Amino acid sequence: MPVTRITPKWLDPELAKPRTGRVDWFDSTPAYRGLCMRIGPRSASWYAMRRVDGRLVRLRGVVLGLVDLA
Repeated sequence: MPVTRITPKWLDPELAKPRTGRVDWFDSTPAYRGLCMRIGPRSASWYAMRRVDGRLVRLRGVVLGLVDLA
């Protein structure tokens, strides 16, 4: 799984690349551990990974101020 620091400067050229499949990029910033950007051929979305009852779940479209990612 690719890891990088997700910033607007990194994101703009990454979204412009032509793709045939999906790639999940995880943020390497310690403050945003679990933040992920999924980039596909037609669209991109972000989500947060979190453990709930011992299981790893994906939370889509959460507001970062409302979810503790630690």
